[in-house]
Amino acid sequence: MSLTWATLPSSPVAEMPAGISSGAELAEELAALVEDESGVRWERVLAALVTLERGEVAAVKPVLARNSAAFRLGAWGALPYLAEAVRAVLDGTPGHQPAQPVTDMVRLAWQDAGVPGRPLIETPADLLKLRAGELAVQAGRAPVPSLLATPTHVTGSIDPAVLIDRLARAEAGGWDPWALDFDQALLRVAVPADAAVLDRAGTLTSVHGRRLAAWLAGGGLPAPVSTRFEQVFAGVGECAVRRRVVARLRPGRTEGLPLHLEKALFTVEPPGEPRLRSSSSYLFEALAMALPHHREVLAAWFVADVAALADQDHQGAGMLPLLAGRSGPIGPATVAALAYGLCARHAADRVAAVDAFRTIAATVSPDFAVVVGVELGDLAGDGLVTLSRAVPALADLHQAGASAAVWEVVAAALPSVLPVERGRRMAGGVTSPAGPAVSPRGLPDLLELAARVAGAVGARGEIAGLAEVAGRGGSTRVVREARRLLAAIDA
Repeated sequence: MSLTWATLPSSPVAEMPAGISSGAELAEELAALVEDESGVRWERVLAALVTLERGEVAAVKPVLARNSAAFRLGAWGALPYLAEAVRAVLDGTPGHQPAQPVTDMVRLAWQDAGVPGRPLIETPADLLKLRAGELAVQAGRAPVPSLLATPTHVTGSIDPAVLIDRLARAEAGGWDPWALDFDQALLRVAVPADAAVLDRAGTLTSVHGRRLAAWLAGGGLPAPVSTRFEQVFAGVGECAVRRRVVARLRPGRTEGLPLHLEKALFTVEPPGEPRLRSSSSYLFEALAMALPHHREVLAAWFVADVAALADQDHQGAGMLPLLAGRSGPIGPATVAALAYGLCARHAADRVAAVDAFRTIAATVSPDFAVVVGVELGDLAGDGLVTLSRAVPALADLHQAGASAAVWEVVAAALPSVLPVERGRRMAGGVTSPAGPAVSPRGLPDLLELAARVAGAVGARGEIAGLAEVAGRGGSTRVVREARRLLAAIDA
């Protein structure tokens, strides 16, 4: 399943806090970063290491000393690379080079190359390591007065007029931006730009200025190609997940000047089998801020983590609000993430899924709810998720006023969960030999909710298999609720 959606205007996004203006503030923010990493905090620290004088940056020395284990090269995460950047700034010697692994990593990134078996990018969040490493390499080699890629908004987005101003100052000052910093700025700049902004961009004369002008005029990076991908347990060893729906991702262009690491950022090749444990060890907010206008790309990177909330009963759906707060096309990864999120084991995670669904459904094509429903039906009909968890989440959406979207979800899901002897429709148009042998747990409640929502929105039409179930003898609750729903949509 590969979908294209027209994105509608969304709510205003909060601007980034003011930049760090003193060494004392930098030390305080760096200490806070060690205790509680956030994408916004990372961006403020990186920017300050470039803009503050060396004497001001020296105020962070006690923070490095107190947290030596976290900043030690080889420790988990991106903090060791940040420490190398701090040391490079404090050294101040022209030609200073950081530790060899950092230097090698950055040079490989500049060349868009990788070490076999050790990819430079495991997720877009790894850009933090590369950007901190680039700062460490360039601070003594080709210092600049400011970074281009510092966001203007907390989502990671950059106002195109602001980025044009930054490049104009670079041209006036006679300095060139760093390669990875420039590429990150391009991925963050908001498109499309209005005519006045495009005219201003056309006045830039440097190589980077002309690239930005062409980028804005062309609408930015073409959306990558996202396709639905099913992981299937092959029966070797132990696995609690028989089948999982994720997405395969490919870059969306085959010509033009590529960005550094473009292929790595926009390529997701899922393994053939579901994994029992998530391999994620990244900051979700940093991932989301790296690609603020590529929502489907973010979903493709972390849909397996969302799936684990439902099929492995993991906890922590912090990625879903971040997904909702970004822009860009919607595709099968986003759809699967929300279907899994609505069936999460923990109530707080289902609340996050409900909020994300409402936000996205309000700003994209109305067909979005239909494909979420089809995916939900496929997963629940095959017993991969627990349908009874989704019903209260959908009821909350109904109570919150999203009744039309809820109806689209339940009407699309029901053909795959009704216990009838026929081919069961699955996401992407594939069919299986028969419907579920028994009613999924929660089906009566879903039918009851569907009848209430149908009455509220005045729904009419036909749902495959509903008449067959309603026409059965007996008085089981499934049959009673099927009759009630049939009466509501036939009235």
